[in-house]
Amino acid sequence: MKSISLLLDDIAFIRSGLNDDQFDPVRFGIQAETAGVNGLACTYAGSPKGISERDLKLLNEVKQTFFICVSRSILNRLDLLCL
Repeated sequence: MKSISLLLDDIAFIRSGLNDDQFDPVRFGIQAETAGVNGLACTYAGSPKGISERDLKLLNEVKQTFFICVSRSILNRLDLLCL
């Protein structure tokens, strides 16, 4: 059986670019889970343009499926290891 996970980074980026709270990654993630998504994913960079700490806390509390969050610093270290 195939599964699909949703990356929430783009929703957070749109929220910051348009300065519009209607684009809420937490609400979008909940709606996606209701629609049948098997997991949620995000990248935490600590910048105001992406996923916020508030988003992470709320996602961790309300998620019903698999949730993974990767720190940008971890990704940079992995890139160095793969060189």
